[in-house]
Formats: sequence, C-alpha cells, structure tokens
Amino acid sequence: MRILFAGDEHPYSEQALKKVIELARHTWADVTLLSVLPALSFAQGESLSPAQDQRVKALRHYREEFLENLGSSDSPYAMERWDHEWIPLKNGSWEEIKVCRGVKKDVKVRIRTGNAETEILNEAEI
Repeated sequence: MRILFAGDEHPYSEQALKKVIELARHTWADVTLLSVLPALSFAQGESLSPAQDQRVKALRHYREEFLENLGSSDSPYAMERWDHEWIPLKNGSWEEIKVCRGVKKDVKVRIRTGNAETEILNEAEI
C-alpha cells in the first residue's frame, strides 16, 4: 500500500497528516509527503532556496511529527539504517552524503514545482 500526502502550511494539512499517521500505523504503507510550489518560485537564480519556503518548512515539520508518532525502535519507520548516496550538484559535479533511512520503510519527502493538481497526479503515478 502507498500513501501520498499532499500538503501545505495550512492547518487542514496538519489534520490530514493525523489521518495519514493512523492509516500508516495500521498498514505499514510506503508514505510520501509532498508539497507543490509555484513554477516560478525558484527559477532564474533567485536568492531564495526551496528550504526557505513555508510549504517546505511545513513538510519538515510533518516528517518530524510522523516519525515522532511512528518512529519507535519496533516500527518499520524507525530511522536506523545509515548509508551513503551520491547527489548531483548544480555545477555538474557529484557529492556523496551520509543519509539515514528507515529500517524497513522510508518516509519520502518531495517537492515539485508547477500546477498543484497536475504535479500531485504525476507523483501518484510514480
């Protein structure tokens, strides 16, 4: 089972997350937390990064709340598997970073840019 949570910084998203937590508690679903930013938010080299957007800050909060509720040591979402991954950098080079994954299940956090309805549907098709 997969759960796709599409949220933003508004209170209704916090309420929806509570339902996601309860559903995940009983199904051990693969969970993706998603927010969609306007297409022009970070285009053309603006000084703001996605990390400064309120929707992205809300996603971080939602991930922490999810793991606070379901990340105990006996949970499939427990964050105990450390690994190294390569990520692409803007200048064409790559950097290896250390990441912590869930023991059995990961909680993915993603942002997309563009039309919210289209991007939510595109994410659901992955």
